[in-house]
Amino acid sequence: MYYIRKIECYTKKYGRSEMNFTKGLNIICGPSNTGKSLVLEIIDYMFGGEGKKIIECPVGFTKIGLEVDVDGKTVLVSREVGNNEISVESSADGIEDGVYKTKSKPISKFWLSLMGIHEDVQVIQKLDYSPQTLGVRTFIHTFLIKESRMVSDNSIFKSGIGYNKNIPTSTITSLLYLCTENNFLKEHKKVDTKLIEEKNKAIRGFVDRSLKTLADQRVEALKNEDADEKPEVLENKISEILKELDDNQRRLKESYKENENIANNLFKIDNELAENQILQRRFSALMSQYESDIKRLTFIAEGDLRKGDIPHFDYCPFCNGELSKEQEESCVEAAVQEARKIEIQMRDLKSASESIINEIDSLKEKKRNLQKEQIDIQDRIRGELEPKIADLGKLLSGYRIALGQAKVNEMFDSFEKTLNTELKDSIEEEEKGDTFDIRNVINKYFTEKLDDRLLTILREVNYEKISSASFDVESCDAKVNGASKATQGKGYKAYLNTVMALALQECLESYDKHKIQLMAIDSPILSLVEKRDPKDPGASDVMKKGLFTYFVNNTSQRQTIIVENEIPSIEYGNTNIIEFTKDEKNGRYGLIQGYIE
Repeated sequence: MYYIRKIECYTKKYGRSEMNFTKGLNIICGPSNTGKSLVLEIIDYMFGGEGKKIIECPVGFTKIGLEVDVDGKTVLVSREVGNNEISVESSADGIEDGVYKTKSKPISKFWLSLMGIHEDVQVIQKLDYSPQTLGVRTFIHTFLIKESRMVSDNSIFKSGIGYNKNIPTSTITSLLYLCTENNFLKEHKKVDTKLIEEKNKAIRGFVDRSLKTLADQRVEALKNEDADEKPEVLENKISEILKELDDNQRRLKESYKENENIANNLFKIDNELAENQILQRRFSALMSQYESDIKRLTFIAEGDLRKGDIPHFDYCPFCNGELSKEQEESCVEAAVQEARKIEIQMRDLKSASESIINEIDSLKEKKRNLQKEQIDIQDRIRGELEPKIADLGKLLSGYRIALGQAKVNEMFDSFEKTLNTELKDSIEEEEKGDTFDIRNVINKYFTEKLDDRLLTILREVNYEKISSASFDVESCDAKVNGASKATQGKGYKAYLNTVMALALQECLESYDKHKIQLMAIDSPILSLVEKRDPKDPGASDVMKKGLFTYFVNNTSQRQTIIVENEIPSIEYGNTNIIEFTKDEKNGRYGLIQGYIE
């Protein structure tokens, strides 16, 4: 693998400036007029470009250099500004040292050798089989996309900015050679294709209208946010929810049973408490009776002891007759004996009463603990399990709806694929002839792979309302939901051109023959408002984050260099982010160190 390790710029006034890159994702960001776009101009210049912006730049470039890493070894490439000669100093095997030029011994030979092409190759230039020598300049616009081309109606397959209908034969055949090592040169005969073109145009129009209708119907039918999930994924989610629902219902049933057991125990405790409290009241009444008996006996004993203090009459106060003297027995001893019996009974009653009180306290403590446990269980039932089961029920219902919609989505996908396949088959049948059949070759080697990559990427980057995506042979560009890129604003054009470039790179890499291993894009999301039409809102924040997340996650096959004013707030991992601040007191001002606007 090769990648650009360093760019070196030499100027008369500011001397040497350099910028280091990594072999993965590199992002250059910051305000306008700091030299970001010049990075792509410099790379293009070292691929043999004219370098008009470099030559005319007010900083006064004198020399440009690249340090290229080739399988861990260093190759130095340098070019005097305004000179057609490019010097290469190599320590890598198979890379020839020397002075290359933009025409004779072109610098393309050097860059093609890094792609594993070491001999001159002839490819088809025109449909009449006119040949030309394979050169990087023929297809550089497919992987090095400057800002001016990002918002173009033209496909990235085409080098110009203004829209044109032609299929760029030399670009296609060059890319085909990278994939297949086949240059398709053979004998040919010309055929009249005017009538065929009219028929194919009608077929394409019908398919495009059908795809547009399908896209509208899909958006209306698939309103559930999970509808884009694959049925097997949704079925797994439904299975997980059913398992969780079953677990929660089991826990709810157990909680209801616990609550019922506690209620039964509380009922028993209340009965025991009622019985003990009745007994306690009886003990209290009996104790009061015993205390009254003690008082009575005490009163009797005291009366007996004090009767001597009462005056005794020998004669009746009424008749003055002599009163007889009766023998009286003392009741004190009997009262004492009775009081002792009552005291013993009171002690037994007090002991029994204390036991009853302790039992009542114990029952009340058990009741309080059971009531607290019951409250906890009821809180779990009402506050956790019942709401959780209700939520899972709603989620399950949503996923079941989504599963149905996902199957509808598969039906739409199948129908759209059938339409595109029928279109390609129809065109292939009609266009067979003895001339070089550029459309048939594109369909054979590119279309199916590009269809797949376009739809996959657009879904992964969260492209809004994506239903279908396909590669249109006539425009050599993406069609989304049956509509061409030309119907979109500048913001969406830049976005779709970026996705088309990614899809093409991944298509070429899938053949694993001669990989380009470099992609450089200026302003893929057109973040500077001044660049856009005020009526064109451009890509949404979700789409922007989706695209840059895709860059972060898909850089293993190539070095990627992105230039953008403002980048989305996402997790960039090991990305090499180079920020130009346009602030001489803070960080790197711009590309040329020491230059201040």
